[in-house]
Amino acid sequence: MHNARDNILCYTISMSQKLIAITSIILLGGWLYPEYAIAQQIDAQTFQSRAGSVLILDESDSELASKNADVVRPIASLTKLMTAMVLLDNGLDFSKTATYNPQKHYAYKNYMHIKRGEVFRVEDLWFGMLIGSLNIETRMLVGAVGIPEPTFIDKMNIKASVLGLEHTKFFNVTGLSADLVKGQRYENVSTARETAALFQEALKYPQIAGALSLPAYRFEEVVTKDKKKEHYFHHTNKLMQEALPYRIVASKTGYTEEAGACFVMYTTSRAGNHLIVSLGDPNYLQRFTEPKRLAEWALMRRWVQAAAR
Repeated sequence: MHNARDNILCYTISMSQKLIAITSIILLGGWLYPEYAIAQQIDAQTFQSRAGSVLILDESDSELASKNADVVRPIASLTKLMTAMVLLDNGLDFSKTATYNPQKHYAYKNYMHIKRGEVFRVEDLWFGMLIGSLNIETRMLVGAVGIPEPTFIDKMNIKASVLGLEHTKFFNVTGLSADLVKGQRYENVSTARETAALFQEALKYPQIAGALSLPAYRFEEVVTKDKKKEHYFHHTNKLMQEALPYRIVASKTGYTEEAGACFVMYTTSRAGNHLIVSLGDPNYLQRFTEPKRLAEWALMRRWVQAAAR
């Protein structure tokens, strides 16, 4: 029979063996599995973020980490997740076309340099809104369902209320703070927690989930007014173009000076699935490093926990 000293010794040996095993798994795993390669760069016990608000959930919606997750903040172009849902709820017809009118569809920056009278397939505008986060194209889509924008915005807020997103408010369809409402500038706002719920709801629509999973998109104008008929753009999430130790299932980005960099992403790997929300990152030039680091942190935390069992 073991005495107390023997029990302590056995426990010490057991823990030492477990730590050695975990270390070996991590070191060897960098060679066997790419997920393990980040082990030496991530402290799985410490969570930090420069973003204003962060929320990380696993596949069961359990919270792995958070920072100011219930603080109300501007969400910039993450707005388009709600815009897309309301468009589909109101019968957006992908087989139709839409004609650009700069007075009706004005938005800050004409990234595709489209001209008055040019005609586009609604389907192509859809991918422009979600993959390229294009604002003119978003307003053209709203026009395509024949609903005045003020009424459409009311529908966005009604849907937010139905979904229980009590802190999520919309004043425009694009997320741009430059949009004016009664002569004043308003920000579309939410919290990291409610943004996660908004994203999850949006991914229930196959047309949204499919678009947000594409790394790039190419299309041609139906009617062009210049020689630039073909358009090509990458997903605004540049991580979609990188080799990563996880797969990005879907993601959406946003940015305004007031909102900072905003990011929502769903990832999957051998370790599990993660939903990552980052709002209010002040470093625009390095805006992809933070969600990438958060995804790696979540991944490594799961691997270490699994190895420690």
